Amino acid sequence: MSNLRERLRDAITASVEGAQPSFDVINAVRRRHRRRLRRVTAASAAAIMVVIATAVFLAAQKAEPAHQPPAAKTTKPGQLDLTLPLFPGGGRLLLASAGVLRWLYPDGRTVRIPGSFNGAAVSAGELLAWKYTHFGPGYYTMKLNGSQQRLVLPAGHDNKLSVIRALLSPDGSRLAYIRQDMVSQSIVTDTLWVRDLATSQHADLGPIFNSAFAWHDNSTILTATDRTSLVLVNATTGSRSAYLTVTDPALIRAYERARPGAGPPAYIGSDGMTGSGASSRLAVWLGGAARRTPGSGTFPQTGTWTRPAEVILTGTTPLVTYAPKTPQQLSLTWGPHGLVLLQTGAGDNPGSWNTYAGTLNSGRLSRPVPYGMDGATFNPAGNVIALQDGGLETFVPTPRPACERTVRCLTFQQTSLLQDGTVQAWVP
Repeated sequence: MSNLRERLRDAITASVEGAQPSFDVINAVRRRHRRRLRRVTAASAAAIMVVIATAVFLAAQKAEPAHQPPAAKTTKPGQLDLTLPLFPGGGRLLLASAGVLRWLYPDGRTVRIPGSFNGAAVSAGELLAWKYTHFGPGYYTMKLNGSQQRLVLPAGHDNKLSVIRALLSPDGSRLAYIRQDMVSQSIVTDTLWVRDLATSQHADLGPIFNSAFAWHDNSTILTATDRTSLVLVNATTGSRSAYLTVTDPALIRAYERARPGAGPPAYIGSDGMTGSGASSRLAVWLGGAARRTPGSGTFPQTGTWTRPAEVILTGTTPLVTYAPKTPQQLSLTWGPHGLVLLQTGAGDNPGSWNTYAGTLNSGRLSRPVPYGMDGATFNPAGNVIALQDGGLETFVPTPRPACERTVRCLTFQQTSLLQDGTVQAWVP
């Protein structure tokens, strides 16, 4: 009997008696197996793998608890279930592909939403879905399972009038949206509208500076009327009141601390709110003025601003500021449990985009995670991030220190979702 066979026999005997084989036994088996793969038949290789698997499995059964692998589910006595989840992080993903919305579960099960829809968002505990037509999208509300579908905002009737964004109020009673009118080839106007879903009455709330707006509460909307100020718009009367300006001393101090040497900010915008009442938080985007060049355009076109930062406020008081390095753009996405995602990049160049995880407790961000040009989403627990780049969805563990705010930090190799569709939402 060869020395290797003797050592393998001893390892199996030791495992039965409750002892642990030394790692050099397993290493020797693996080294010999790799050498033999170059010259033996497939049947011989399979036989060796059976022997190796038996030795490793028996040894693992009697190993010390600190060295045991996680317990595997079994489908039959003595048979291992090697099925792996399609994606890490648990919960369920809402995917959109070719006019179909479907829920995907980690075990591969899918539940299709009835009808044809191009996208959706979870808002006010239900789905706000949209269906594209030649004249823009029509919007529908429904339960998360697709039941009780209701058309709440029909598509336009010609290509000179369309809706470019819609958002449900926190209680789901109203729909705010931006109506875009093409007056001529060179003149396009954006107007903020609101629709009462109980009465179907709608109201014109006046011009809006860009497509960024957010519900402040169930009766007021936060938006920008120009590049220097944010206002609150009454959703019933349309009256407006000043909320924040780019010249606010507290904002200037927060920006200059985050961007030393940049001077005061010149532009202001918002990436929305989270929470309600006293626990609500507002994300304010600030940017410095770029050097003017011929053809540089007007704000908010890229090239008109530089060195952006995000300031989180409670009320109108700065709480924390984020200013990661970026070649051009900076945006913020709210996550669960006081987590946020910040994304930096330039235009349609995937290699320029990075995603950072942060918390509302500190301006310290995680290391940059490559990619995420088309969006990033936390899982419900906050310890996994899904990065979207075109049709590719990549999953990575939430880096430290942000993951320390979750139940536990995870460690796994990044993986991709081998399913068609783009992620619209990730819920429990």
